[in-house]
Amino acid sequence: MKKKLKILIPNATSPLNLGDQVMLKELLKLLKSTHGNGEITIHSTDPHLYKQNAQYRVDHTLYSWAVFSNKNPLVRAMRMYKLFLEYILNRINFNKIIFDKKLHKLINDYKRADLIVYVGNGYVRSQKGIKQALNLFMLLVLFEFSRFSNGKKIAAPMSFGPFAYSWQEKIAGLFLNHLNIVSAREEISYKRMQKNNIKNIILSSDHALFLKRKSLKKKRNARFVLGFTIRKWFGEKRQSELEDKIVNGLAAFSKLNDLLLQPIIQVDAPEYGDNDVDIMKEIVIKLKLNGCKVLPVKNASDLKNAITIYSEIDLLLGMRMHSNIIAATQGTPFVALSYEHKTEGITKQLGMEEYSINCEVINEDNLVALLTKAHQNKSILRKIITSRVSNIQNKEQERWSKILKEYKRMYYDN
Repeated sequence: MKKKLKILIPNATSPLNLGDQVMLKELLKLLKSTHGNGEITIHSTDPHLYKQNAQYRVDHTLYSWAVFSNKNPLVRAMRMYKLFLEYILNRINFNKIIFDKKLHKLINDYKRADLIVYVGNGYVRSQKGIKQALNLFMLLVLFEFSRFSNGKKIAAPMSFGPFAYSWQEKIAGLFLNHLNIVSAREEISYKRMQKNNIKNIILSSDHALFLKRKSLKKKRNARFVLGFTIRKWFGEKRQSELEDKIVNGLAAFSKLNDLLLQPIIQVDAPEYGDNDVDIMKEIVIKLKLNGCKVLPVKNASDLKNAITIYSEIDLLLGMRMHSNIIAATQGTPFVALSYEHKTEGITKQLGMEEYSINCEVINEDNLVALLTKAHQNKSILRKIITSRVSNIQNKEQERWSKILKEYKRMYYDN
């Protein structure tokens, strides 16, 4: 009987973030198709939120164990100290002392892994501030601990940057350089990786684009339905200004067209700063005061709900990048509100770069103009994104299947 290949996914985010969970689900499908008998361990924030599954074990990431699982400042400080100490001792190959059984178990997951696959993400980036710098450091720690594994290491399609400071970008590049494959999910990140001399890089696509189109009986409203997602990204003043511009644009567009507005919540995780629910409540109130016809808020709480929601609307105005991606996989055109280059890069892959507008330059007039253009061209746009998604799936699924099968062959040959 062949020995089971041990696979570790060390950086999954909380199940509360639907977009990240879609990437994880698609990665697990790839691993299952290529390593059907593999022993899979997932390190994730909020592991208790996962349903029990015999196909894999879920535990904390090193980051969530040290920082999020216990909010007591003294406990956090002690765990950070233990984590740092364990790293130093493992670097000098002195690991006979167990400071914490839980931490020891998590580090052992790295050591025993024959294959480490980092699920795609957009978190290797930073904003100004000490808290943001510490967040970047802890995310990079997850990459650094893979040095203690003799197995192969792969980073699934991710974004790289932007960074608040150039020194952070350079350090981030150094933390990725020992991986066997580092894949960028869009061209802008790929070029940033090249600039920082990151080794073994490839240009790929966000794994959420592998999501298959579901054959649903669409309950389309007789009237045109425009869905929209929004998130908090800027400081209080800039965020408020952005929301007002979006409200004014939606109100003006509504007056020009007989349509219904569908507010959509994709992430509800206020403990991590993603308070989409509160933001959406305020926006809905403002829209109604402007005379807009607003449908009840829908919560894309899981993938099944999300697929139904995004397939039933006629057009999406999406600030949540993965709301645009999920909509695209279901054949629904979108207008993207871009706040970082990841959105611009992925809309370009989908042939939708003309329908992406940066949050820094948005105003009522250009938003109405773009929504009008998308509305008028919606039939053509459906064909474009359906074709692009299909091409990406055919090309990239075959590519990743070959990569993973090759590492499997190398493992058993040895």
